[in-house]
Amino acid sequence: MMRMRIINKKLFYSSIANLFLILIFSIGFHKELLGLISIPFSILSSTNRKYLKIALVLTFLSSILEFPTIEYPVVLLLSFVVLFNFFVGTLIVSITDLVFLLTFLGYEIVRVPLSSFLLIPLATTSAYIGFLCVRALKGLDYNVIAFKVQGLPNGTTWYLTFNNGTYPVTENYAEIIADKGTWIICPIKVGNQYYVPDKYVGESVGGDIISINFTKVTSIDPIKYPECIITFVGRNIPTDIVLRVDGKKYSGKEVTIFPSTVSVNWIAEDIIIGDLLFEPKVKSGMASRGQRVEIEFEPRLMRKKSQFDVYNWDPMNWIGENVYGYKISEIIGEGGGSYVLKGEKDNKYYAIKVLKVQPTKSQTVALRDFIDLFKESNSLIELSNHEGLVKLFGIFVDINQIGSIMRGDGETYLRYPPSIVMEFMEGGTVKDLLKFYYTDKKWYDLVRIILLRVSLALSHIHKSGYVHLDIKPQNIFFSETLPNNIADILSFLSVKPQVVKLGDLGSATKIGGKITQITPEYSSPKQIENAILGLGATTDMDIFSFGILAYHLLTGGKVSPTAKLIDETIELYNNNKIRDALLKIDEAKKVLESWNIDLPSGVPLSLEEVVKGCIKGKINSMEEIVKKLS
Repeated sequence: MMRMRIINKKLFYSSIANLFLILIFSIGFHKELLGLISIPFSILSSTNRKYLKIALVLTFLSSILEFPTIEYPVVLLLSFVVLFNFFVGTLIVSITDLVFLLTFLGYEIVRVPLSSFLLIPLATTSAYIGFLCVRALKGLDYNVIAFKVQGLPNGTTWYLTFNNGTYPVTENYAEIIADKGTWIICPIKVGNQYYVPDKYVGESVGGDIISINFTKVTSIDPIKYPECIITFVGRNIPTDIVLRVDGKKYSGKEVTIFPSTVSVNWIAEDIIIGDLLFEPKVKSGMASRGQRVEIEFEPRLMRKKSQFDVYNWDPMNWIGENVYGYKISEIIGEGGGSYVLKGEKDNKYYAIKVLKVQPTKSQTVALRDFIDLFKESNSLIELSNHEGLVKLFGIFVDINQIGSIMRGDGETYLRYPPSIVMEFMEGGTVKDLLKFYYTDKKWYDLVRIILLRVSLALSHIHKSGYVHLDIKPQNIFFSETLPNNIADILSFLSVKPQVVKLGDLGSATKIGGKITQITPEYSSPKQIENAILGLGATTDMDIFSFGILAYHLLTGGKVSPTAKLIDETIELYNNNKIRDALLKIDEAKKVLESWNIDLPSGVPLSLEEVVKGCIKGKINSMEEIVKKLS
């Protein structure tokens, strides 16, 4: 970290000016040299606060010596309010000094008669320096507060929390631009050792240099550092809670952890007691130092296996069961047509997408599409062997098993549901990032990196002869857990960009193939139109969706103005109102043509060109997007 000079410039420059003024006036009034006694200490005070009290006494003493009249205390008191304000004080003192200095010089040149009032500028300036010392004692006019640490291994990251911000530091020196505030520096764990500061919390004012000495210990009592710990408490549960915090497992009635970083990601596990399942209302989240997280559990009766109803299915039935040899430990997602399970095999985690079973015509269509997908499984698995795509490991469909499931066989659905086994993405999705970081000034830089990775993945898909058809934030994943602040995320992704992955190839189809996926918020009118008319998929559908994805991220969550119209089109189509559905598509096309795409003023030009070019049809290939974002 580059060091700023901790200096009170106002006090420094005022002291230098007073020095010159005294020297000039001393030509005719040698007793003014007495005023020099305060100058060294006021200059020293401008760089080190410990001299301030000495300088304060000496400056006022100098002022009295320079203008020893009975009126001086009155003048001093009257000028206090004015002089304490830096700008107004400087203006008045400067004008006073200039007027009397010119008068003095006039006396030397043309022998203008003088009187003792010429001593006023010296007295006023010295008093003013005294008032600057008072301001400095309050922490005003210094540009930084400095922190010096020692006792840590070289390169160790320590965290400085100051007022409402937390800053990671890798050097032994840090500076904060502020006039006052409260700071916290927590103990640090390095390997199996802890490094404990001799003081970890305090208040400071501008110009302070705070020295922190760390001592190595083998263990600490976290309770001694309430601002540095995170406490998790279970509510409405008769037993211990079980948590995974940044991948590490904890359990207890009340779990207190001492995080090595400022904030952590946590996941609360379901608890089974007899026939009761205690499920956390909020399963996961992010917690920061000093926070107390209360996790409320909701108990419900578990059904027996013999009572499985495939048409009123509870996905919790899979917890603890084996699906195609994968031990299911968690339900990590649920959409309109599928569940997403977390499975474990050979000590590795996988995401398993399972088709929902519904006794409707659309379900029959969905099953047929799933069987078609199975026929393409080898090609899709090969397609997913790209660093920018979530890898597919298997697509499991057995027509005989499906027949049993559709006849209500819950045991078969439990063991052999129509499924896609995918790489497990432990870092969440872009949708999660949008909630936390949209307002940060570095957000646009992060969006550009993410969109570049997605465009490279889509370019690979298109060159391989496929169309994705379901580009949206929920389908952009991170294969590893990300850091807890946007600056560190940017650094992390600059080193490991392959962490960003486009998922859900289950919606993909060959170019010209049948369209089986429509997400109204991101799909183009052409995509729903071709689906209704039985026309094939084209790559420009992905390009349009990419543009809407970028628009959504850059605007903090806004959606396409055609989303509602496409949703209405789907409803009309499902009710066999084909003509009305096609008219609704025409309406959506007109809305798109007249749409003046509104982006925030700070969006970089390259991103703006991508958004408008994709949505308005001016970009014809993903390669064009890659070039603009690279």
